[in-house]
Amino acid sequence: MSLLEANNAIQTLGDDTYWLCVTRTVQESKLFPVPSYMLLSYLCCFYRYPALLRKVESRIKAEEIGDRARAMGGKFGTLTGWALPTFFLLGREMLINLGMPASGRMPPRTWST
Repeated sequence: MSLLEANNAIQTLGDDTYWLCVTRTVQESKLFPVPSYMLLSYLCCFYRYPALLRKVESRIKAEEIGDRARAMGGKFGTLTGWALPTFFLLGREMLINLGMPASGRMPPRTWST
């Protein structure tokens, strides 16, 4: 994928995210605060996805996963196709906006267990 194609894909994800946020009237739950939960899930995805995807890639290549899905008649749905890269990128954007380095590595633990 070229840089231009990557930038276009990221812009498309951003446009889709904007549309989803604008068309939602209420994001709430009686059990937990949804906006806070969503923000934490973005950070979790930013820190966890790289290691998880490397683990998957060590066992089976992305091309083979795609081949198997197509052979079964399965599709890489729009929700997972949107959420996987978008949550990672939103977590990165949050850290940048907070002035924190967005290296993709877990921050050191500062609490004792």
